[in-house]
Amino acid sequence: MSAAARLAPAVALVLALSGCGSSPPTHYYELMPVPASSTCPAPAAKPVVVRQVAMPPALDRSGIVSEEGGGRVVVSDQDRWVAPLDGQIRSVMTANLRQRLGDAAVLAPGDPVPPGGVESIAITVQRLLADASGRVTLAADFALVPPNRPAGLAQHVRLVLDAGSARAEAVVPVMSAALGRLADRIAGTISPGCTRGG
Repeated sequence: MSAAARLAPAVALVLALSGCGSSPPTHYYELMPVPASSTCPAPAAKPVVVRQVAMPPALDRSGIVSEEGGGRVVVSDQDRWVAPLDGQIRSVMTANLRQRLGDAAVLAPGDPVPPGGVESIAITVQRLLADASGRVTLAADFALVPPNRPAGLAQHVRLVLDAGSARAEAVVPVMSAALGRLADRIAGTISPGCTRGG
């Protein structure tokens, strides 16, 4: 075997490593709870728990999904979620609802169930993504499910908020804000006496 042939694998390895070193860095993002924009009296009904968040596999990806128009979507290789998106939404919605309704009124997943049972909140997210101009769309249905009874009538919420930029660092906080508004709507359904904050 010639010296050039013996060196070829090493050269290939160096080139691969140098290529990795020049690739853009990966950034990780997470959704966050947002302060309540309404104040709600403690609901008289049973406590609630966010039991399920369903969403299409096209959105529930590790890379952040954006829309470029014409039905074309892009899944980013550099901007990624720190944890599965459906689980993040469930955690954030639980925290949001606790801010609005009180800790005693909203159980976290896995909390002990009181003797009287709990009402479940089922959320289906159809869209949660930004377009090329930075407009974030959240489209979701939610329904309250009493213990041992069928789900109530689902309510649809569609929100469009402007992030001002399609960059992930601008878009993700606006996604969190949209989920805060969804929590306002759910809290108002559970406790109709909610009043808007200043």
